[in-house]
Amino acid sequence: YAWKYLGELAAEAGRWPAASAYFSQCINAPQAEGVAAAARLALAHALTQLEQPEAAADAVAPLADNPSHPLAPAALLALGKAQYKSGDYQAALDSLQRLLTEYPSADQIPAARIAAGWALWNLNRADEVAVVLAPLNDQGPLAHELAVLRGMTAYAEGKYAKAYRLLLRQAIHAHDAGCCQFYAGESARRSGQLPRAKACFANVVDNDADGPWADDALWSLAQMAAAE
Repeated sequence: YAWKYLGELAAEAGRWPAASAYFSQCINAPQAEGVAAAARLALAHALTQLEQPEAAADAVAPLADNPSHPLAPAALLALGKAQYKSGDYQAALDSLQRLLTEYPSADQIPAARIAAGWALWNLNRADEVAVVLAPLNDQGPLAHELAVLRGMTAYAEGKYAKAYRLLLRQAIHAHDAGCCQFYAGESARRSGQLPRAKACFANVVDNDADGPWADDALWSLAQMAAAE
């Protein structure tokens, strides 16, 4: 219990290397059966924060493969997310579909549906995303993530007016505002709404200059200027 407690303290402070070490100690400690499963989940999260998704998947896989364990649904979700982050979208989809099929009443089902939708999107199977998302509540706690995925799905399907509308509404959320603004701009550009596209790209540059989408927004603005 002490190792797990120390890991939780480190995780709360964002000290992910220390958290990872403590949770590993807990898993390997003698007579740790009572807390080892929860420590595996926590270790997977810490390793994901450390950009080590393959190690995160390895940490949680034994728990995900134990269908009788009460934490198996949470482990399958963690496994699918780790596989997704490592770029193995098919493996992620397989794990998430196991969760959806084998534990249809689990608390993790809404998050699993959204994660499975992103895996399908990255596998160029956007036409299947709507079916996976259909049971979800637009007003639930995952409403933002759901709207972004639906917007990106509309973009992938060439429904640019819908994509622009959905993504622009979600651009108020700071953690992914740059992404939403950029793809709203691309949707507007592809549908011929050039003033709207310019406004979106300019917002990315002005408000998130150091973010991952600023260079793409500048490039799109330069392409538009060259075409005028």
